[in-house]
Amino acid sequence: MKLNLFIYSVILIFFVSLVSIILPFINGKIVIINEFFNIPDFGIMGNTIQSSTSDIIQGISNNILKLRLLPYKILEGMFFHHHMSFIEPAWLLSQSNNTPIHQYGILTSILISSLASIFNSPVSLDFYMKINYGSYIVFYIFIIILLIKNINNKLNIILYLALSILLIYTLGFLILYMTPTVSPLRQIFSPLIIIMILYYFKSNNILSFYSILGILLIYSFYNFHMSLFICFSIFLIYFIDYIAEKNNIVNRCNTVNTKKNLVLSFIFFSTILILNVYFDFNSNNTFSEIGIFFGSGLQFSSILFIVMILSIFYFVLIYSESFKTRDYQIQFLCFFSSLSLIFYAWNPSIVHFSQIFWIVLFTVIFWLDKYVVINKVFSSFAIAMVFIMLIPAYEMYNFKKNFYYDEIIKEAKVYKWNFPNAKINSTINPDFIKDSCNLFKNYSNNNNIVMISEYDLFLPYVCGFNNKGFYPQLGQGLISEKYLSKAVKFYKSSKFEYIFVDKAIAENSMDKTNFGFYSMISDYVYKKINYISQIKKTFDILSNDFILVKKGKLVNVYKRKFKE
Repeated sequence: MKLNLFIYSVILIFFVSLVSIILPFINGKIVIINEFFNIPDFGIMGNTIQSSTSDIIQGISNNILKLRLLPYKILEGMFFHHHMSFIEPAWLLSQSNNTPIHQYGILTSILISSLASIFNSPVSLDFYMKINYGSYIVFYIFIIILLIKNINNKLNIILYLALSILLIYTLGFLILYMTPTVSPLRQIFSPLIIIMILYYFKSNNILSFYSILGILLIYSFYNFHMSLFICFSIFLIYFIDYIAEKNNIVNRCNTVNTKKNLVLSFIFFSTILILNVYFDFNSNNTFSEIGIFFGSGLQFSSILFIVMILSIFYFVLIYSESFKTRDYQIQFLCFFSSLSLIFYAWNPSIVHFSQIFWIVLFTVIFWLDKYVVINKVFSSFAIAMVFIMLIPAYEMYNFKKNFYYDEIIKEAKVYKWNFPNAKINSTINPDFIKDSCNLFKNYSNNNNIVMISEYDLFLPYVCGFNNKGFYPQLGQGLISEKYLSKAVKFYKSSKFEYIFVDKAIAENSMDKTNFGFYSMISDYVYKKINYISQIKKTFDILSNDFILVKKGKLVNVYKRKFKE
């Protein structure tokens, strides 16, 4: 009784800690920091933040705020780049204006747009923030259900939760702020599917098996990779079992039709794969076409880490004698966790490992709970060590949040946005946005515009317009001369009359002061400069086909010349 009370207290503390992290994102208190070189930053008194010296030491001492802004300014894609990949397709669906690009699954887009409809809300930036960060609470409720149903030693549940919150603190505020990749929204229903699978392998209920395969087929439109990995893991179990039976390594099991299950799991695995290729919701996504095949280079440390994790799973399989005893639960968890490591192998960073941490950790905890007898003293010691680790992790989380966020919004002027799709707080002066919105309104065609700009994804959306350009984020699509030529051909052959062009790009007036300051601190800034330069290169080729008709604060309006 005392232990159960303690467990529930820990669960409560876990959720309190979790809510304290995500609540500012949900309730609209988070300020969106200006991440663009060519939109000026203003101090709390309304003064423009500038760096007037080339001396890096003097520049930092005079402009500590610019140093705090470093991570926002130097990345090719920060807040808007990442989050708009979720928001834009959902918003377009809500406008009955579908897009072929659903990078994170068409059902994800449908879920967001449907929830907006249920709550009688537009698919606005502020509504999306509630959905995205609220998914943490829902996901971990499902995780708690998974743990309670499958873990007998409740101390192991405490260990799981402590390590989970440790991961969140380790990720840090900027990663939580910047990318929804770490958000559980992409795989929010995965723990429920795991519950069903573990139940099936325990009960051998054939109806459960059919239900799981059907759900995986549907889930593939939400999270293709997870569905594929899960289905292949099931197939792998029965494939190994079938080979073992054929070679008399194990006795035939009367309660399981190995051959039938093998065939069915293979059919559904193949169907999921074929459907993904057929529908190809990323058909116009240059990143998916090319970039997805080139991940970051694996360092020795990353290779060592992957080998270590795989070795743990191999040890778990052998130690538990799962192939002899037909412990399908352990086999499935090990296979699925191993396949999930592909996320990390493709891009070996803590961001991508965080996506699979929950299943990797659950696999180890499940095995410990089922096969390893650990006395309470040792369990308590392990939990105590994790809680001790939480202290510096918590302090580091708050330190970085304070330096790179809290101090910024103290020193920079914060504005209240009141646009149809964005009722948020931001350090970006809304006058620049309003000016662009008015230009879109005056020169648009049925709320459709064409844009060549660094702001081509978020700015039309905030104003309630649909960018019909070559690619939602042009700079991301210009990965080679081939795609540059395709973009130029698109703009030359399209029927639109007006085009909206980044003012700094059109007038060749990019903020050299900003570039110079940040380039002295980090070489990473040159990637962003190249990103913007590729966009400029596109317009330079097209410029003779258009004439300037209106100058704006962020974008200029050009009209296509009449052809003789």
